[in-house]
Amino acid sequence: MSSWTDEERDALIKLTQTCFKNSKIDWDKVSSLMKNRTKQQCKSYYTNIIKSELNIEKRTHHQWSNDEIFLLMQKGQELNCDWTVIQKQYFPSLSKKQLQCQFKHIMDDHIKKFVQDYHKVLNNIEAFNQISDRDFEGQLSLLTTSYNILVTLRGREVLDSFENLNDDNLTQTFQFPTSITMQELDVANVYRIFGQLDLHALLTIYECEHKKRTEGNKRKLINSARLSNPILK
Repeated sequence: MSSWTDEERDALIKLTQTCFKNSKIDWDKVSSLMKNRTKQQCKSYYTNIIKSELNIEKRTHHQWSNDEIFLLMQKGQELNCDWTVIQKQYFPSLSKKQLQCQFKHIMDDHIKKFVQDYHKVLNNIEAFNQISDRDFEGQLSLLTTSYNILVTLRGREVLDSFENLNDDNLTQTFQFPTSITMQELDVANVYRIFGQLDLHALLTIYECEHKKRTEGNKRKLINSARLSNPILK
């Protein structure tokens, strides 16, 4: 049984929210829309993994502040995602599951994209320097792409510095403030928080955490299959 990807998980959740028959999840329809997954696999993964996670998140919703998010990511990096220690020392009012879910959400929805966009700008600047001065359309295309990415990452703050953007001052463009003063968690503020973290170290740690979680989910599914099928016991 191959491991479930994040994309498959998200797709399964959406299908279980839209595919019904007699007020119950229509697993035949769900499985027909899921590629390479049987009806039993879909039902088992949803029942044993997803449903329990969704119930926990629903019962234990927490409104995260910017300072809490930074602390979570910082300690996740420093302590190699040791959620027992992190929960006990820094978030005693929250569960380990809440910390894991928030960490995963920030990594998947924000940090991964930030790192990808950052390297995309670096590659564009390198390509820009290799283009002939006569290729104005090529230069304009690269600069426009980089400009749009930077505006997304930093908002209006990049407009002035972008005019002189090159290899030497690209790093300056991505200098982040040393303190967190934002009140609302919008896209630019999220990236401003991440500027104080070692994102590549976080990505490495997260991949290890994701692998452990995947193996744990696989063991749950295998145990569930054994309990429901006497032949496998």
